[in-house]
Amino acid sequence: MDSSNKIKNEDLVAEFHEFMSSRPQEVPSDLSAKIISRVHSELNPSKGRVLLKTAGVHVLVASLSLLFCPQLGIGPFGGGRGLLALFHRLGPNWCAMVCGAMFLGFSSFIAAWLLTREELLVANVNGYAYAVLFTALSFASLMLLGAEGNLDVFLFWNLGALIAGVSGLRLGAFTRCRLWGGVLAKVR
Repeated sequence: MDSSNKIKNEDLVAEFHEFMSSRPQEVPSDLSAKIISRVHSELNPSKGRVLLKTAGVHVLVASLSLLFCPQLGIGPFGGGRGLLALFHRLGPNWCAMVCGAMFLGFSSFIAAWLLTREELLVANVNGYAYAVLFTALSFASLMLLGAEGNLDVFLFWNLGALIAGVSGLRLGAFTRCRLWGGVLAKVR
């Protein structure tokens, strides 16, 4: 240990002893209540807060996905076929499934990296409900924008979106945990 670290450690020890020997002061009850309330809300985020934050991520990422992959005839911005040309070789139903999966899967994966640890735990517990909600809202939005296709294409798009919505969140949580070692104590 070099001398500068020793001096710093001695200073810390002296400050600690001074703190311990000082007279206790009572914290105002309203300040204490505010601190406890804030800590509680950060450690136990509401489902609504997590839903809104995840929805914001989905709107942004899903909109950006339209830059390179049309969804049921909507996008890519500026015209062109984007990745549709590649996926359409699989057939219209499988193309719809891949497109739906990309539309919701990317946003779920990104959300897993942007949510706090506590929010991610809430999102994983409610992942199926969120995936169903975001799939329904996304599909309804695309329909309002003039989506094209038949019943089979619509069903495959929804199936891909649902599977990827849940899987993307789980995969994002898993990779985040693996890369940051122990960031999540438990991914349900």
